[in-house]
Amino acid sequence: MADIVLAAICVGGGIAVIVYASGMKTLNTGQMGPGLFPSLIGWLFVVFGAVLLFQGIRGGVPKHEDEDVVVIDEDVAADEAGLVDASEGRSYAILDEAPARLLFNGMVVVGGIVAYLLLADTLGFIITLFLVLSSIMLSLREKVWRTAVFASVVTAVMYLGFEKGLLVQLPDGILGF
Repeated sequence: MADIVLAAICVGGGIAVIVYASGMKTLNTGQMGPGLFPSLIGWLFVVFGAVLLFQGIRGGVPKHEDEDVVVIDEDVAADEAGLVDASEGRSYAILDEAPARLLFNGMVVVGGIVAYLLLADTLGFIITLFLVLSSIMLSLREKVWRTAVFASVVTAVMYLGFEKGLLVQLPDGILGF
């Protein structure tokens, strides 16, 4: 059931992004307009949401049967977080998260997209993307140092790739970058 709800959120969010992107300026020169990449991302949300919906209707993803992965309950993982030794060479996966937590995770991602749409023109691409990525990762229980590194690297790569590489005009915001 959680997959179906999350799939509906992904498809709905993707459609919202596509509608928003269709309202962006178009270029008469035949070059890519600023709405191209948000539209592509929106379509990816719709496609992957549909895949998740299909899996949810069929009965979900099969359980992971890898002998190198130890499956532990989320509550046990929280209680024994200090007892897990990464040097043992085994992987630990939390596969039995509560449906409410999975729904929360999906809502956090969709909320991040909405926050980006609302804040990008005011704060600019760099600040907004860094804040959105950091907020999403921290709310999904990622470590602070990994969050800071990942959000910084992804923001820099996205800025350089789109603004400098593809010459896509990204929002400058009130600070001018």
